[in-house]
Amino acid sequence: SDLRDIERRQKETVQKRSKGNSSYQDQKLLKKLKNKLSKVETEISDLERDIAEVDVELSINYDEMIAQPNFFNNYQGKKDRLAELMQTWEALSEEIETLSAVE
Repeated sequence: SDLRDIERRQKETVQKRSKGNSSYQDQKLLKKLKNKLSKVETEISDLERDIAEVDVELSINYDEMIAQPNFFNNYQGKKDRLAELMQTWEALSEEIETLSAVE
């Protein structure tokens, strides 16, 4: 938590320093980040749907599904990608919050 305090203080210092002239830049960056976030959200919901469909298929046709070449690689790939996207989403959300807090 000490590290977090230091990080927060650094952020606050940076914010104080840049408050004056950067609101236009902040708005531009904020817009860019929000666009990125909604793209990530779309990809997350697509992947979640894909994975859910596969899960249903697995519960019905388990043997058939696992007999497909590369089945597990693809399935695991989707789950890994989803985990990655979740991290990206969190990072973006934090950045957006930080920027929004400058106002």
